Amino acid sequence: MASSETGRRNFIKYAATAIVCGVIAGVGGWFAGSAAVPPPKTITKTLRETTTVTAPVAAPTTVTVTAPPTTVTERITETVTVKPTPPAPKGTPIKIGHMPDLTGALASYGVWQKIAFEQAVKKINEEEGGIDGRPVEIAVEDTATKTDVGLAAFKKLALEFKADFIVGTTHSGVAMACAPLAKELKIPWFMEAPMSHRCTEGDKGNRWIFRYVSQVRQQTKVFARIAAEIAKKWTTYYWDYAWGQSHDIWFTRELEKWGGKVVGHVPIPLGTAEHMPYIAKIPKETEALYPVLFGAPTITFLKQLYEAGFWGEIGMVICTIDAIATEPLKEILEGVWVLEYWPRLLRYDDTPYNREFRKRYGCDELGRSIKDPTKDALWSHIFPAWMTPFMIKEAIEATGWKDRKDNPKVIKYLEGAVFKQSYWYPQRDSFFRAQDHQGFHPHYLSRIEKGRLHVKEYLDIEDIWFEPEVPTDFTKEPL
Repeated sequence: MASSETGRRNFIKYAATAIVCGVIAGVGGWFAGSAAVPPPKTITKTLRETTTVTAPVAAPTTVTVTAPPTTVTERITETVTVKPTPPAPKGTPIKIGHMPDLTGALASYGVWQKIAFEQAVKKINEEEGGIDGRPVEIAVEDTATKTDVGLAAFKKLALEFKADFIVGTTHSGVAMACAPLAKELKIPWFMEAPMSHRCTEGDKGNRWIFRYVSQVRQQTKVFARIAAEIAKKWTTYYWDYAWGQSHDIWFTRELEKWGGKVVGHVPIPLGTAEHMPYIAKIPKETEALYPVLFGAPTITFLKQLYEAGFWGEIGMVICTIDAIATEPLKEILEGVWVLEYWPRLLRYDDTPYNREFRKRYGCDELGRSIKDPTKDALWSHIFPAWMTPFMIKEAIEATGWKDRKDNPKVIKYLEGAVFKQSYWYPQRDSFFRAQDHQGFHPHYLSRIEKGRLHVKEYLDIEDIWFEPEVPTDFTKEPL
C-alpha cells in the first residue's frame, strides 16, 4: 500500500497528465466537430428610437419662454449572436448497445439508468447533430441482475445488433463476466455502475473496459475515517457476491487504520427478503452496523432491524438507499451518515448543468421523481448513464472514428481523458486514470436530518485517491 504522500504525488502526476491529454484531445474534438456544425452567425440589426427633447431658451427680458420641441433621432446598433441548429444527422448509424439491470435485485437502478441513457441519446440525435453528423441507434437488453443473462445480453448486442460500443450494468458479476468478451470482440465496454474493486484491477479488467463511477476502494477509504469517529466496533452486513464482498474486505482494512475494528461479518444471499434470521447473527458487542445492500429489500431490512430493537449506530454508502425515499424512513434513518457520489439535494451542487440534467431526467430539486413525488429517483449511480454517450461522441469526433476497426482510437483517446463540468458532464470535473481506466470524481459525506440527505463535507479527488492492490497498467496491452 502506497503512503499518503506517495499517493498525493501520484495524484498530481496523473491528474496533470490527464489534463494535458484532455486539453490536446479537446482541441482535436473542436476541429472534428466544427466540420459538421457551421460556426455561429452574427446578425446585426439597427433600431431607431425617437426622443423628444424640450430645451428652455432664455429671452433678453426677464421672461422665460420654452422653445418648440426638438426631435432627435438616435441610431442604436445591437449585435445578437445566434447558434444555428445543427443539421439533422444522416448516414450509417453509430450503434450503441445498452444493457441495464431492468429486472431482478437491481431493477430500481436499471429503470432509471435506462431513462437517463435514452435522454442523452435523444439530445445527441435531436439537438447535437448526432455523432460526427451520423445518427445514434440503440438497442436495449436486460441483464435481469444475473451473470449468465447479462453475458447473453452482451453477446446479443455485439453479434446480432452489431453494436459499435456497449454500455451498462451495475452488477459487478455481470461486469467481470463480460470484460473478457469485450476484449475478444474488440468492443469498448463502458460499465455503468458496478463497484467491486476487482472490475478494474489485474486479470479481471482489460484495456477494453472503462468504469467512470466510484468504486469500493475509494468509498471505504473516506468512509472509514468518519466510521471510526462514530464507533470502534462495527459489523458488516452485505450482499454475498463480488460487490458486497469487496466492501467487507476493504472496510475492514481501512477501519483498522483509524483504530476501529470489524467484530462481525454477516453475508446475505442476494435478494433476501426476510432479514430476521441474519439480523440475529449480529454480534452483541457491535456498536455500529455497516449495511451494504440495495433495492427494495433494503426497506424490509431497515424496518426489521428497527423492529428487532437494534441498539447501535448505522453508517453506509449511498448504494444501500439510492432510489429509496428516505423521508418515510426518517424515524429509522435519522442521524445516519451516508457517503454520496453526487448530492441528492440540488442545493449542494446547484449549477445550470445539474438543473438541466434534472429537467431532462425527470427529477426535482429534492431528488424526487417529477411524475411521482412519493418516489426518490436514482441519483448517485445515474450520471454514467447520461455521460457515457457524450464521452463516445467526444472521442469519435476527436479521432476521426469511422467504424469498429477504429475502436482502438477511442480507447487511446479516453485513457487519461478529462471531463470538464458542462451540460454533457454535469458532475464536477473528473477524469479516467489511464493505467486502470478507473474514473475519479468528487464524493460527498452526508447525514440524514429530518428525512433528507444533507452534505457535511465535500471530498475532492485527492481524498479518494488510491493505488491498485494488484499492479495494473492496461495501456501496455496491445489493441
